[in-house]
Parts: sequence; structure tokens; C-alpha cells
Amino acid sequence: MTTRLRQARGALPLFFVCICLAGMIWPAHADTYQINATANPSRLLYGVDNNAAISVTVRDTNGSQAPDGTPVYFNTTLGEIPALAYTHLGKVTVLLSNSSSAGQAVITITVGASRQTLIVEYLGKGEVAVAYAKRVSYHLKAKQVYFGVDPKVFDLRDNAILTAPTFTVKADAIQFDINKLLVTAQGNVTIKAGKEQLTGEKIIIFVANNKGDLATLTPELAFKSFTIPKLDMKDDDGARTADYHALSPEPTKTWIVCREAVVYPHDQIQFHWPKFYLNNFDHLLMVLPLHVMDLKSADAGTFFNTQISVESDAGLDIDFPIYYAANPYHIGSLHIRRVTENSPNYHGTAGAQLGIQEEYLLGSVGDGTLSGDALTGPTRSATWQQTMNFGKTRINMNAADERYAVDTPYTSRLGMTLSQDIGQTNLFLSTNWSAFQGNENGTAELTAYLPAIKLGKTHLSLAFSPFIGESLTINTNANDQTTATPTTLATASRVERGSLPPASPLVNETTISTSLIYEGLRSGLNFPGWRIFGGNLTPSMSHQLMHNDNGVTTQTLDAGASFIRKLNKYCSSTMSYSYSVTDSTQSTATTAPEQRVSLNLSATKEQNLFQLYSSYSISEKSLFGSANTRYYLPWGKSRHKLRRLYLQYAVSLTSTNTALAQMTTIDHLLSLGWDLGAYNIVLQYSPSGTTVMTGFGSGTGKHWAIAINRQSW
Repeated sequence: MTTRLRQARGALPLFFVCICLAGMIWPAHADTYQINATANPSRLLYGVDNNAAISVTVRDTNGSQAPDGTPVYFNTTLGEIPALAYTHLGKVTVLLSNSSSAGQAVITITVGASRQTLIVEYLGKGEVAVAYAKRVSYHLKAKQVYFGVDPKVFDLRDNAILTAPTFTVKADAIQFDINKLLVTAQGNVTIKAGKEQLTGEKIIIFVANNKGDLATLTPELAFKSFTIPKLDMKDDDGARTADYHALSPEPTKTWIVCREAVVYPHDQIQFHWPKFYLNNFDHLLMVLPLHVMDLKSADAGTFFNTQISVESDAGLDIDFPIYYAANPYHIGSLHIRRVTENSPNYHGTAGAQLGIQEEYLLGSVGDGTLSGDALTGPTRSATWQQTMNFGKTRINMNAADERYAVDTPYTSRLGMTLSQDIGQTNLFLSTNWSAFQGNENGTAELTAYLPAIKLGKTHLSLAFSPFIGESLTINTNANDQTTATPTTLATASRVERGSLPPASPLVNETTISTSLIYEGLRSGLNFPGWRIFGGNLTPSMSHQLMHNDNGVTTQTLDAGASFIRKLNKYCSSTMSYSYSVTDSTQSTATTAPEQRVSLNLSATKEQNLFQLYSSYSISEKSLFGSANTRYYLPWGKSRHKLRRLYLQYAVSLTSTNTALAQMTTIDHLLSLGWDLGAYNIVLQYSPSGTTVMTGFGSGTGKHWAIAINRQSW
């Protein structure tokens, strides 16, 4: 969860105390593996198709394929990638997707005590701009503040006060619907906005429209409408027919009762000394000094801020936060967890764990998150993220010290991106460093994005971006398979793909340091979009010329086109084609161009959905595809006429062309689910037993699983 808060106050002592109390845990013996990872493609024009298939082959030290269910851990500095996947026949393929910006995605693949690094280039203008919208809050206070968790409605009774950014309402009773942003008050109502004030018996305020209706009894019965913040009243027939219903608590199965709360719509709610009740006050569950309810996640408003599930394959998965700080400046929470192998909080060990999270905002210019996971176990990990926006200067920083499993050594990472606008030119600096078992890898690159030059009346424009960078590798043993060769950074990922000879394994206790400085120029031709065949066709083209201090000159041409068309009001499609060819003075051999076509389909109608993505490499004759569809059956509807019984089918396919034969791997997952109010029951079947889904993914090869999830409290 990333939460923007007003201002950081004080230090973060509790986080560091917990880290120190966890103590030092000596790593267990870890097996080493041979890892061969490839990215298809390794270079992408950002905005054409932002997905790349990352294929990994894992073998043991004898050259035999790794056993089925061997865990493979992934991390990327740009975009999103599954954190964990399991081998089947010694192979695994995952999808890297990026909707953030152009730049370098440095991907690390870790298996046991071995690691390999890939670089995927997203070509285009790098940017880290973050728009900080003003955070709107509503302060609620009364002798009794009731909150109905199901309808998301507050009910304030006795000396009720609601303070909004532009007005304040006082009344005997106030009701606030946070979904509709609707305020209703009755009994000795007073509304103030600056120096203006209105009084009446009943009032309705439409917060989003800055309008309201007022009913008065003195000096006579009258109905008027007004605007905020001027509070200028006028007679209005609409105000006379407004719904001035009597305020009574909305029906719900769960109540939170307190005396004070702060609401940040679509973000979070902060409660002070809340009491939690179940079944309409029949049972007091607990009392806490503070509580924060997340309104952003898919499980928004759940009692424990996460989904509670019981899996036949893994057992109970729960995350219970205890907040020790909750104010507009700072949120701090301890997390008592029961973690399973499929949990997002899983760090190599299952069972009871302790975590901690600190969130803060530095004024109006930045925010950050500091987290510690599995603090009481042998795989404790810490991560930090910080974002700053000073207008023309924007900075992203991150750090991590993570251990994926007991048999995996720690990985330390540092990263920073800095963007500075100077006139119409943007300077972009990107740095990344990581350490693994004494092996270190670092990259730094500075790029100047110059203003585009318009080419007359052709609607075309030409952009130039000079750059300079350095890559550094320090190897002290043979377990890190990221050994740099004297080649350019742009072709580093091609080492694993076979276009350049792979680096030889290093001998243990030997330290080799390799530094490579490079400079070059990227140029791009920007095309306008064309309306054709009922859709939008957008071509793109770029060229890169680079020289390094080993005397190697490399040039790469990238071209592509995307076609987007909305098939109907429910379905849309995207087709793309990319072409990339590289020529280097290091090799006299002709490099075959990379060509790829991809298709992305998505459709949503009511509760049903269909998603399809496929990518075919023409040059390597390899295919990656995935599909997911869910259909709600017409039987067993709820009292609100919503369908509750559904079928879901997910499939992923990988087909690669080897020297011996075409290798194809298909994983299926079939699910039968039933929504029962706040509960969800899912029966799942996986023919391979390696699909990373609820109930599976533990590498045990189980085919059947059943899960019971609690959706809300």
C-alpha cells in the first residue's frame, strides 16, 4: 500500500528497534544452479507493446534439469513481473509488463545461491514525474460516530461536527456517505464557509457539486438551495422535493464505533479508539487505540485490510495490522501474519510472522514507505521507497535488503532516477546497484532529451538524445552468473541469447572487476496516428549509435507499429509489430533481426470478462500466450439478482524452438467459484500442479485445491 501523507514528523525508531531485535540470522547452505535466462524481446519501443517474455532454464551443477517445483525468484527495477514462479521440466516463463515509462528494466533471476541479470530496454523518453494532488480530508467528531462497513456510511449523533476543506456542518445528527460524497444533517443545523453562515432544520450537501438544499422552520417553513462557499440562498422547487428523510443508521452486519474519524475519500479512513461490533451490536469484538481502513485496494474496506483465506493446500493466510500511529503526517503499523506459500507476504518461510510498515509524506513534495517483513524469521527483509517532486526536479529512490528463501542468500539493492527540466530539455539520470554473495553490479546512465524538431508540415518530428553511462561488475565467486564481457550495455542481454559468447564461470575466491564506459546518441522519428479500418495506427522508429571504451561501436535500428481498435462497447483489441536489428564492430557475423508480432484482446460485460495476450517471435520461432476468462452462470442468483456461481479458465502457453525440437509447455487452471455474501468458495484444478494460484504454486504437484475466502467484514 502506498499512502500519501502530509508531513513527516520525528524519526522512525520502532522500525529500527524491530530490525535490531530480529538479530542476525546466519544463512543456511544453498544449492547452486546453472541459469540461462533470455528476454524476448530485449528491446522494445515503449508504447507499442510494453510486454516481454522472460524465459528461464534451470539446471543443477551436473547439467541435469532442475526438479519440478524448483522456485525461481524475479525482481525488476522497472515495470512489473511475478515475484515467484516454479519450474516445470526445468523451465519457467513469466511476462514482464511496463506501464510506467521508458528506461532500462534490470531483471534479476535468483535460484538457490545462483543469480543471473538481464537488461530489457524500453526505448523512448524516460520520465519520473509525479503529480501530487491536494489531499482532501473530512474530519468527523461526535459523542458517537457510527460507521457501517458494508454501505460505507458514517452516522454521527450528539454534538455532531463534520469539517470539510471548504465548510463545516454542526447538527444534532449528521450522515456522511463517503461513496456518494453526500452529507445529510438534521436538528439545529449550522453550516459555515469562511465568514458566511446558514442555519436551518435539515440540510443536504452534494459535496462533489458544491451545492446544497436547506429546509428551515423559522421564521417560516422554507426550502432553499445554496452554493459553497458563498452560501448564497435562493428559492428552488428542487430543494422542496429533496429527500429529507429521517436519519437512522444504515443496516449493516459490521459496525465501527468511535468518537473521532478522518476520511480521505478513495484513499483511507483513520479511526481513533474504535470499537468493533459484529451482528448489529450483539457482540463487541475488540477495541483498538487506532485503526486505518484502506479504500484503494481491490478488497477496499475489509476489516483486516486484507483478504482472509483458508486453502486446502496451505491452510490459513491472514494479515492483521496494529496501528501505533495514524495522523495526516504519519502512519505506522505492526503486522501480525500467518503466511502461506501463496501469500504476497511470503519470504521463503511459512507460518507466524511479524512485519512493520512506516508511511510518511514530506510536505507537499514527496512521500515514502519503509517496510520490514518476516522480522522474526530467517528470511527477514527490508525495503524503502521515496518519491520527491520539486516541480522541474523529480527524484525516485529505493533500497532493499531481501532474502527470498532460507536457501537463498541476501540480495541488496539501491536505485535512483532523477529528472531535471532545463528549458525544453530534460536531463534524466538512472542508477542501479545490487550485491549478491560478494558479487556486485552497478549501472549509471545520463541522458539529455532535446526538444523535438518539427519537419515542416508533414506532422513528423525528429528527436535526439545523447547519453553517457557506465556499467560495473565485481565478481568474487562463480555463483553470480552476471559476469560482464567487454561489450556494450545495450547488447549485454544478448549474451544469454546466443548472439555473443557467454562469459565463462569464475573460480571461487577470485575477484574480477569489469568497468565499461560508453556514450552514444539515440534518435527517433515521431509519427502522427492515422485513423484506418475503424482504429488508430501509430508507427514509430528509432536509431541508436553507441561507442564504448573498448573501441566497440554498435548501432541498432528499432521500428514498430501498433493498431488499436474498439471492436464493440465491450471489447477492444491491440495488434503490434516490432523490428530490431543490431550491427557491431566487435563481430563480423551478420546478426539476424528480431521481429515480433503480438495481439492483446480484452472484453468485459457485467460480471464476465475475457483477456488474451499472445506474442510470437518471428526470428526465434517462439510463442508466448496467456488467456483468462470468467463467466457467471445464470443459476443461483442472489436476492439482488446478481449471479453468484461462475466458471473461470486460465491458460498459459510457451513454445520455443531448440536445436533438437520445438518445446511446448502449457499450464491450465480451471476454477469453479461461488460468491456467498461476504464469502467466496473456489474449487480449482490444475493438470500440471505448478500454476501459481491460490491453493497451488507450492511445487508439490497437487492438482486439486479448495479455498474459502472472507471478502469483507
